[in-house]
Amino acid sequence: TRGTAKHRNKKRTRLLVTTCMAGVAVLVIGTVAMAFSSPETLGSAKYTFLETMETKVSNMLPSGQSQRHDQILLPDYLAKVYYEMKRDWTPPDYENLFSRIQYPPTDILPLYWYVPNSGGRAVTEILTYCYVLTTASAIAAGHQSEPTLLVKMAEDNIGHFVNVDTSSLEGLQRAKQLGLVESRLAQTIVTPYLEQASTLFQHKTTTGRIFAMLRNPVLREVARYHHKLTLPRDHPEFNRNIQKLHLQQYVESPFVQENLLVKELANATHIKDDEINELHIDTAKKVLERYILIGLFEDFEESLDRFDHYFGWKKYDEFNTCRNNFLTSLEFRESSYSPIPLSPESFEYKTLGQRNWADVALYDYARSLFKKQKRLTAKYS
Repeated sequence: TRGTAKHRNKKRTRLLVTTCMAGVAVLVIGTVAMAFSSPETLGSAKYTFLETMETKVSNMLPSGQSQRHDQILLPDYLAKVYYEMKRDWTPPDYENLFSRIQYPPTDILPLYWYVPNSGGRAVTEILTYCYVLTTASAIAAGHQSEPTLLVKMAEDNIGHFVNVDTSSLEGLQRAKQLGLVESRLAQTIVTPYLEQASTLFQHKTTTGRIFAMLRNPVLREVARYHHKLTLPRDHPEFNRNIQKLHLQQYVESPFVQENLLVKELANATHIKDDEINELHIDTAKKVLERYILIGLFEDFEESLDRFDHYFGWKKYDEFNTCRNNFLTSLEFRESSYSPIPLSPESFEYKTLGQRNWADVALYDYARSLFKKQKRLTAKYS
């Protein structure tokens, strides 16, 4: 009966049964392992389970069956465990949206991830006014009344920007609707929202290539506190209660921003502060390693040079003078915020470190990646 329809059907049935058994085995082993894992290893195991389960099982199934693997392979009790794990949080998937940093920087659009109180304003200004790049950024605030995309000149007649404010969620939605990426008008996008910005590259041949300036989370939060103190009363972020607090009081207050980096990188901004765990850190580390060209606030000038070399930006006349002016302005702001450096042994430093424990772990990892990426930036220089 070899070659007959009956034989082929039997063969398919055996393959399907084998696949089902293998899939159930994967689920059982993964579930049992996680059930008896310590809290420290649970996060990594859970991430690996979620990241590989669907793709591995789908690849094992015959053609045409991959879309039904949840009904085919998962008994009720295992399905309940699996979908309970995925119910409240889904790891980000940036494949084909953001390209990996080890790939040659071709057919890409640089995207600067603006991390607050980490030199983002200075970087944006240097990109716009010193490298003379056309940016999509907060510079466009107040210039979004037109129904089409336009390139406008900044007030000083030097920098140029596209009339979409990508620093806001509304601006990102407008950029998507008007086709910012395919217009090729912007040479760099600046935004604090990675997940939302990734949708700009859906179904596009051009991918985003992320670069960012990261800062010690404790010092970032101290800078945020001092920045809040300088805000005028009519500013939308002005907070009368923060104005009344000394730093020692502030670090124990509910106004502290906890684990900003991990939440944003892991697509966990909706997760409560006390629910951030090792799983979210592992996810953030993977995103950081795969997709982000890292700069460090503590090595600001070297970081700018790396961005320059990696993306191949041109330096025009008076570039060095322009950049130095913005760096001097940044140094002045920092010194005015906190003229006396905060000791790592101080109560304030330790308290902020404990409250930002996940970001501290991620920042240590970012520093190690920064060293490794030196060869990468030299490769594409």
